[in-house]
Amino acid sequence: MKKFLSLVLSAVVLVGGLSSCKKESPAALTYGETVVTEAMYTYYVSTYKGRYIQTFSDISDTEEFWTSDIGGKTGEEMIEELIYKNVIQNLVAAEEYRKAGLTLSKTEESDIDTYIDSMIEELAGGSRQTLNGHLAEFGINLDILRESLRMERRAYLYREYLYGEGGPEAIDDDDRDEYFKESYVRFQQIFINTVNVYETDKDGYYVQDENGSFKIRDLTEEEKAAANKKIDDVHRGLEAGEDFEKLQEKYSDSKEYKTGYYFSPATSTSYLTTVVSAAFDLEEGKWTYVDATGTTGAFFIKRLPLEDKAYKDEKLSDFFSTFDEDLMTELYGTKLEELSSGIVKNDEFLDSVSVKDAPINYYYY
Repeated sequence: MKKFLSLVLSAVVLVGGLSSCKKESPAALTYGETVVTEAMYTYYVSTYKGRYIQTFSDISDTEEFWTSDIGGKTGEEMIEELIYKNVIQNLVAAEEYRKAGLTLSKTEESDIDTYIDSMIEELAGGSRQTLNGHLAEFGINLDILRESLRMERRAYLYREYLYGEGGPEAIDDDDRDEYFKESYVRFQQIFINTVNVYETDKDGYYVQDENGSFKIRDLTEEEKAAANKKIDDVHRGLEAGEDFEKLQEKYSDSKEYKTGYYFSPATSTSYLTTVVSAAFDLEEGKWTYVDATGTTGAFFIKRLPLEDKAYKDEKLSDFFSTFDEDLMTELYGTKLEELSSGIVKNDEFLDSVSVKDAPINYYYY
């Protein structure tokens, strides 16, 4: 599962806001002609709460998490801020989509209706009344849910409209270069495994279990001792000024990407975030040691200068598979945050909402 750190680096696209709810529930947030009502906002709190708990391994619906300190804020304060940020960004996107004269196609509308029909069938035994009863716990009904899904789609399509090919703010190589230089780090590593290895038979072939998966075994005490000696040898070598690449070739248990790994904050969760964070803290040409011996192994990393337009190098494609997507997300978030100053807020209501006490919505979105 992902760690909570990655949550602050990206926004989940989920938004609602519809004029038809104005008579039923006061506005919580208003931007132009688009409204998120109080009922809608409490629904989003429940929905995001469920998504975060399901997605991030270090978020839990416990008093310990809600009162824990995360960068000077409680867990509840942090989640409240993230939910608010996501909702207002997508509220703005929905309104800007409308202002741009964009509309959903018949196919997109049909896809939404089909999805709702499947939800009625699978979660409510084919009964709209039953599903409406479930949704009422979160302050909405099927009509509001449908509009929420439509708004979610509009928010996504507005980003594609802005930054996609031929769009008014379509990304180009100048955007890519700037994002690459500002967001990425490159480093070499010497990795020494201290935990486990794939099990092999007497002929050296990997052993599979009854499900076809390769078996893993813990290192023996003798193997752990050998690993610790390698760690000491690398430490001494680097401190004596020996060549990093030569030590890598001699000692590293991982020889992939000898010329360097590339990561950004947005992609760091696909690796060990502690290693990536340490790389960002290094000066170019310097090395450091990251101790993860209790979970994976020992990492010696050396920061290297970025290679020009590395994001276009096919040999490095593993590191840049979501590059344009991440760039668009970055640009989109900045744009929406700037526009969000025009939002009218119902502060009294927003201050009254409790993420900790909200029911969790795991299914209805």
